Amino acid sequence: MRVRSVASRVVLACTIATFSCLTVVNSEAFLALGQGKPAQLNISPEEQSLAKAIIAAPDPAAKLKAAATLIEKHPKTLIRPRVARALADQIANVTDASQKITLAQDYQKLFKEPSEQDLIMAALVDGYARASRSDEAFEIGTAFLARQPDSLSVLVTLTFAGNNEAKKP
Repeated sequence: MRVRSVASRVVLACTIATFSCLTVVNSEAFLALGQGKPAQLNISPEEQSLAKAIIAAPDPAAKLKAAATLIEKHPKTLIRPRVARALADQIANVTDASQKITLAQDYQKLFKEPSEQDLIMAALVDGYARASRSDEAFEIGTAFLARQPDSLSVLVTLTFAGNNEAKKP
């Protein structure tokens, strides 16, 4: 009994440390986007103003809508990878499971490149797991892990989801 408790605490501590690091990276991604970095990529003034609109948006849903405008007008913009990563990080920080799922699915509709899709998968798996939709979490998590077997956040999320499922009567 004690071993499980200690093991659970170690896994929880590792998870907290991982997500703490991700939070720092998440905030730095948008800060980098807002500190004149888009201009260094030699993008048009319109792209710069659309990037600023993404930064100024108050929440992830609004940021996603602003990003949709940017991608619609400039699908091959040089800041697309930065925007995709920053939005995926913002969505990952959403605490409401159903909202996280909805935002992640909207992100998938907007950012269709395989590398962009991979950025949102951890958040989507986490959303499904937190919403007690374990079957969906395992389905997409397993497919993602086939491509990215070292994704610690997805592995931890699926471990906790499996543990929670095993505890159910």
